[in-house]
Order: sequence, then structure tokens, then C-alpha cells
Amino acid sequence: MESLPIALVLLSAALHAIWNIWAKQSGNKLIFLWLAMASARLLYLPLFAYELVGHGLEGANWIAFAFAGLFHTLYILYLGRTYEEGDISYTYPIVRSYPLLAAIPAFILWGEELTTLAVAGILIMLGGLFSINLEGNGGGIPALPKKLNNKALIFAAITALTSVGYSISDKMGAASMSPVIFFYLLGLPMLVILTPYTIGKCGMEAIDSEFRANKWRIAGAGILMFGSYLIILYVFSMSKLVYVLSLRQVSIVFGVILGTRLLGEKYGRIRLMASLLIFFGAYLIASAK
Repeated sequence: MESLPIALVLLSAALHAIWNIWAKQSGNKLIFLWLAMASARLLYLPLFAYELVGHGLEGANWIAFAFAGLFHTLYILYLGRTYEEGDISYTYPIVRSYPLLAAIPAFILWGEELTTLAVAGILIMLGGLFSINLEGNGGGIPALPKKLNNKALIFAAITALTSVGYSISDKMGAASMSPVIFFYLLGLPMLVILTPYTIGKCGMEAIDSEFRANKWRIAGAGILMFGSYLIILYVFSMSKLVYVLSLRQVSIVFGVILGTRLLGEKYGRIRLMASLLIFFGAYLIASAK
């Protein structure tokens, strides 16, 4: 990867980690994420209108768009459940590492090849993913916990798998239209599905309470959510899918640092070392030709 795509992916990773921290700190995760999506469509409406006038919708891949909408909706639903069940310094690395599974369909669909250096990087990242489950045993030696947080692990893994699905669909869909138009329109069917679900599950009183408590963070999360993924959609056109997704996992380091420092979550040293392993693996992948 060249320097510009690397810089853009790192920027996207930092923005992604920030809005995920805000989601974790919110009172009701589902409501927060739903309102953030809605605010993004309102705030980015002028940019969407400008892009629509300039590019239109001719040649759009609506099949890829439909699958992307489905996977993004599932992602939001399971991301909320994930943050309800576990620490962000534990769950966020799992959510952000599993998209490496996209390497397999990337080979099949686009014939993308991995160099030896890239394969080594992926293996190191997977080692970091294993290490994130370790805990201190009182003697300073990391060890596997006696009991895993199964709910947090399961929901994080499901969330990650949905991100594999939407990453592949997004790459195909965004290639057929402006990334701005694609991601903006993508939120509309998501809101159609999530709005009645959220209102029915949580009630208007809870929605009003969450909005009053976090309205500025909701707006900020909407801006960062939309902006960080627009950057990735742009980089998809410049670099291989698996390399972009792998380097983007540097957000794991940011998420672990913010989770342990800002939220006071446990096992900060172990989780930071695991996240640095993932970062090193990402560096090898980004350096591969």
C-alpha cells in the first residue's frame, strides 16, 4: 500500500474508535446507534444532494446494495448487544479482527493474492486476537480465564462476521456509484427496519431520555460514523480489500487505550500488548506488495 491509502485508513480507524467509545458510554446502546445513523442522514444531506446531482444513479449495483443494507442492519443490532455484554477493550478487538475472514471471498471474487509477508501479518493478528482473551493470574503471568464471557464473545463474533458481509457488498456496490450516494442511501432501508424495532423494543420515553442525555455525542457519532466509512469506501478503490481491512484494524489499539484509560476497564496491559500484536500484523500486511 502507498502512503496516502495508509494515512486515510489510519484516520478512519481513529474516528471509528472514537464513536464506538461514545456508543459504549451511552445509556441505551441500540437507541444511541439508531439516533446516530438518523442524525448522519440529516447532517450529510447537502453533500448527498450535491453528489446525486453530479453523478446520478445510473449503473448502480442494486443487488450488492440490498445485501449491504442487510449486513449493515445486522451489524448495528449486534454491535449494541456486544457493548451491553462486555468491555470495549475486550469486545472491540474481536469485532475489528474477524474481518480478516474476508480474505477468502476476496481471493474467490477478485483474484486478490497474498504475499508471504501478508500471510505472516494475518497470522500475527490472529495471535493477538487469541491473546486478548488472556487475564492476569495474580503472579504476573497471563493465562486464559477460568470462564470466558461467552455472551460478549458470541455477540462480538457475530458482529464481526456481519462486517465481513457488508465489507464485501460495499466494495461491489460502491464501485458502481459515488461512495457518498451509496453510503447515504444505505442508511435509509436500515432506518426503515430499525426505527419500528427500536421504538417497539425501547419505547419513546427511553428514546427521549437517551437523546437528552447524549444529543451532542449522538450528532458527533453520526458525523464520525459516516465520515470514517466514506474514507474506507474511497480507499477500496485504491487498494486490495484484504489489505485495507487488515490495516484498518489499527483502530483496535485506539479502542483498547480509550477503553482502559477513559472507562477504567481491567487487564489494560495484556489487552494493549495483544492490540499491539494486531497492529504489527497490520503493519506487515500494509507493507506487503
